[in-house]
Amino acid sequence: MNFAKIKVLLILIISIIILIFGIIFSIFLSSFYLSPLGNNYAEKELNQVEKIILYDYPILKEIFLDFHISKDEKKSIDNLNVVKNISGNIKFIIQERDRKVLYTKGSITNSQIDNNSFLISIGKLSIDFAAFFKKIFFYKINNDCDDYLKNPYTVFQDKIEVYEIQCSFNLNKSMMRIYKGENSNSSYIISKSIPLYINNKVAAVIYISSEAKSLEEELGIILLSILAPVLFSIFLVSFFIIYLQSYLRVKINSNWINAKNIAHNLKNKTNAIRYYNSKQFENIELYKINAKKIDNVISNLDEFIETSLKTAKKSHYETFNKRENDYTSVLTIIDLLKQIYISKNIIFDLDIDRDTKLAIKGNKDKLIEAISAVIDNSLYWNIGNNNIVINIVTNNNLLDIIVRDRGPGILEKEKNKIFLKDFSKSNGNGIGLYIAKNIVVSYGGDLYPIDREGGGLDMVFKFQLLK
Repeated sequence: MNFAKIKVLLILIISIIILIFGIIFSIFLSSFYLSPLGNNYAEKELNQVEKIILYDYPILKEIFLDFHISKDEKKSIDNLNVVKNISGNIKFIIQERDRKVLYTKGSITNSQIDNNSFLISIGKLSIDFAAFFKKIFFYKINNDCDDYLKNPYTVFQDKIEVYEIQCSFNLNKSMMRIYKGENSNSSYIISKSIPLYINNKVAAVIYISSEAKSLEEELGIILLSILAPVLFSIFLVSFFIIYLQSYLRVKINSNWINAKNIAHNLKNKTNAIRYYNSKQFENIELYKINAKKIDNVISNLDEFIETSLKTAKKSHYETFNKRENDYTSVLTIIDLLKQIYISKNIIFDLDIDRDTKLAIKGNKDKLIEAISAVIDNSLYWNIGNNNIVINIVTNNNLLDIIVRDRGPGILEKEKNKIFLKDFSKSNGNGIGLYIAKNIVVSYGGDLYPIDREGGGLDMVFKFQLLK
């Protein structure tokens, strides 16, 4: 086996090792960010519970107003949607120093995992895996009330309940956590604490603890969905490396032949110059003839070098040259934005005809980068469940792309500052809108903010339509 094949084999091994680490990292991510354990899932689950409680709120307010539950009120609680639609142990706790439990209903059935339930086992395994790494690398980090999820390696205990309820009372917000069951082989336990407001104060907390099998099953599905393409990628990368090695060998051989020919040509010409320069001359006429021959060789050498440089430059830059006349279809931009932000609350209001071919000046990727920076900014500042509206209209030869939010808006004196480098009101790096403005202006467009009627902000992109 020659040295070149050994190098290819080493590259293949290193690539497989990197992909294996990628699989491990995928499991870690699936357990914290891309999975039902992520904050997005926690928010979704809490929103569902809060909606159910909101429907029962008039009854709950009347029950907890005197911080006492009568027999009739207990019957009313048994008929509440929150009791009927949520499984597990539900406790109603009033805001006193000892966190007095006024009423409890149901229990946690934290049973052993069914060996036949493959997805649940995979889901639990991924949580165990993530918990193991958290226990090793993040054990010094305190579990405060700011995070939705407490360390999953913590075993569910009575003191956890006190901790959870205290967080809800102190922060006035709903929380969701996940813990190990008392038995190491048992399913995990989810706990949710939802504050109840009376007279603008948290008067009570509804505390719900339940088995996490459904969550583990969903996590197992997600993990398999993540691993499947990664494992397939190992095969593709292996195939690509073998193909790349073959392709590079051909290119290297070709370049070596070209380089050898160029070197041989240069050597012939320099040898000719050296030969003429070493000759002895009997008279001035022979010297002039010899000098003219040297000059011809040098001229030919200059032309050869210039031609070689032009060929190399063209070969190097022909696939990377910047096209000055880049243009992008408006419909392409719209479709890409829809694909990127498919999971967000965004409405596209198109006042254009899809059958009409509209195009603007600019590179597609750069334009998407600029518009995405503005959309991300609007999503950050948008209030509640209001939708972001992207309005696209044409006016004569101009195209307006308007990103409309229901955020707090912006002060008049700050409207000229938001596009300055390092200016930020969200503790960010202040670079997003700065880059967006520069991209749009570089293509002859404009980007500016205006107040939105009814509250919020409109960020207006203005482009010249190409004919």
